[in-house]
Amino acid sequence: MTFEAYLGRSGGTAVVRLAGDLTDAHVPAVRDLVDEAVRHPLDRLQIEMAGLRSIAPGGVRCLAYAQQTLPPAVPFVIADAGEPVRRALAFAGFDSTVTMITRRLGGSGPAGTEPTVPAA
Repeated sequence: MTFEAYLGRSGGTAVVRLAGDLTDAHVPAVRDLVDEAVRHPLDRLQIEMAGLRSIAPGGVRCLAYAQQTLPPAVPFVIADAGEPVRRALAFAGFDSTVTMITRRLGGSGPAGTEPTVPAA
């Protein structure tokens, strides 16, 4: 199982990109990226999941940690989570506590996003 995680910035938006299979063994690397992201003032924290195939329970807890580290006014957005990942987030009840978006290719919104279908 392969996994990749990267942190980028676009203005006041920090973007954490996740790809592959997020197992419990990879959680410390994701947490390090989240810690780095919140060290600087943010307008938004976005987790890009288009390439994420699966997420372990520890990964969901790590996302909860990320949300808790943000000031209340800073949006926490999960973008382009596939169906298996959405199911894992829903099973944990996490999908109802964050903004989930699906983007169209070539989006022109903040950090390249163009919300099209918010998750319920």
